[in-house]
Amino acid sequence: MPLLRPALTALTMCSALTLAACSTGPLRVSTDVQAFVRPASTPGAPIQWRGARYRFDVLPSQAGLNLAPLQAMTEAALGAHGLVRDEAQARFAVQVSASLRSMWVDDGWGPYGAYGPYGWGMGWRLGYGRGPWYGAYGAATLPTSTYLRELRIAVQDIASGQTVYETRARNESPNGQQDAIFGAMVNAALKDFPHAAASWQRVDTELLPAAAPD
Repeated sequence: MPLLRPALTALTMCSALTLAACSTGPLRVSTDVQAFVRPASTPGAPIQWRGARYRFDVLPSQAGLNLAPLQAMTEAALGAHGLVRDEAQARFAVQVSASLRSMWVDDGWGPYGAYGPYGWGMGWRLGYGRGPWYGAYGAATLPTSTYLRELRIAVQDIASGQTVYETRARNESPNGQQDAIFGAMVNAALKDFPHAAASWQRVDTELLPAAAPD
């Protein structure tokens, strides 16, 4: 994807350590969602999702990453559909992963950054920033054109080993409120769970700005 040039020569990013909005108005998050469902192996006996128990599985490539925040977002969204997290008596295994890339104005040099604790990585192209990013490379003061975010949630039947549900979400925006936007993406990805949407669907979410600290 070609780099997009921002309207301003310098764009100050919001700190990734806070959910405070860059503007006073609500944050509009547009998420493209695609979902797939495996047909029931026994006709007339669909999976009873309400009350179903699940656990979170961590992929080998995610070893050492702190996935707890992303799992917490997913747990809340699945709970709204009646699923129950139960590590000891789970019927299903849920895998969550996400990626974050930042595309800078000048793409002349620099590799992509290291993984952050949520399991996604941040890239940099113009140089090294001094702002903290959850233990990864900071970029609080560098100009950027856009963030590219992707999310995947898969549900596997433990007994059969088959993936029975998979949903993907993607978002592109210059806003640096990573926690808030990824939370909106998780909710959008599971909005119509457990139904399929094989073609990409646009889900728009408005988030109110966080209250100012006392």
